[in-house]
Amino acid sequence: MWNTIGIFMNPTKRESEKVAQHLEKLFSQCGCKCIRVLPEDGEKLIDCEALCVLGGDGTILAALDIALGGNIPILGINLGHMGFLSEIEPTNLDECIPILLRGKFVEDERMLIEGCVDGKKIAALNEISIVRTAFSGRVLTIEAEVNGCMVSRISGDGIIASTVTGSTAYSLSAGGPIIAPSVNAFVLTPICPHTMASRPVVVSAEDTIRLRVIGDTDSAQVLCDGKVAQTPISEIVMRKSEKTVKFLRLGEQNFYRRLKEKLSEW
Repeated sequence: MWNTIGIFMNPTKRESEKVAQHLEKLFSQCGCKCIRVLPEDGEKLIDCEALCVLGGDGTILAALDIALGGNIPILGINLGHMGFLSEIEPTNLDECIPILLRGKFVEDERMLIEGCVDGKKIAALNEISIVRTAFSGRVLTIEAEVNGCMVSRISGDGIIASTVTGSTAYSLSAGGPIIAPSVNAFVLTPICPHTMASRPVVVSAEDTIRLRVIGDTDSAQVLCDGKVAQTPISEIVMRKSEKTVKFLRLGEQNFYRRLKEKLSEW
């Protein structure tokens, strides 16, 4: 079915080497060539037909540019703590990989949020956020507009614009709602707002969101899936990206069962 499989390893996970070797053995038995790399050599995977990511959700986010660049579906193999985006545990490889190679899988397609700041485009699977810089003790004041209409003005540590995938990540920790992947929506979640009236707002993913920093812009930065994308920041415009990312799932998924299994571990 596939000729070339990419294996994206997280070098900080001790079991990563052992799991990668076992994957290579299983795939080679079915005639598949494997290319194994560390994050710094990710461009070598651009021509692969499927991408096995060994690590947690953070490792999957690190491999996102490779998957998007080649429209490569991701199979997450959980070596992290929660692994909300992962599909397989290392103990299940012998059972799951043959099922996968028989074509018994579905593609779980997830939307991205795209932002434009100072003419530069960024895209995130989980969230784009405006937060205080690391050494700033100043409170940020941010106005949030949806389709040209102001819906919120918050003073606090920042604000998160989250996808439904990201609703179980940073946004959840900041008090945002959990939203099923089938819902076409974004969430605007304030971070430590200094008011009792500020609440998360769920908006359509077809809307255009504008976040504007009022006052001291030098204390603000944009994070894209947790990585600094721009400092300082005065304004960013966001909407649904035309690109999507695909995850390989072994059969139909029950989001609510996964929610209970993963989040109850903490």
